[in-house]
Amino acid sequence: MAADLSTFQHYGGGQCLSSSHSNIMSLPEEEIVRVVEEYYDLASMELESSTVIYSRSPAFEWAGEAKIACETALGYFDGNHADTQSIQKCDCFTRRMTSYR
Repeated sequence: MAADLSTFQHYGGGQCLSSSHSNIMSLPEEEIVRVVEEYYDLASMELESSTVIYSRSPAFEWAGEAKIACETALGYFDGNHADTQSIQKCDCFTRRMTSYR
């Protein structure tokens, strides 16, 4: 069973409390797109991993948050727009997800 995030102080209900610390927006746009695609693929794989699914850590929840944020950012890129908020969330949620490995 996946972990309940209500007991973790850093969870902000779909908000990343440290997204302002992300420096992903300083990268060239082509690199941002590549990183966001990589993060999306990683989050997707984590969501299918039995190690993550049955973990007592919040890795599964962060993987879900990362996948949604990265998919949102990629959708904006498809429309020729770089959405700062979704990109920073994608970066932050992915870092949170990988911190529980």
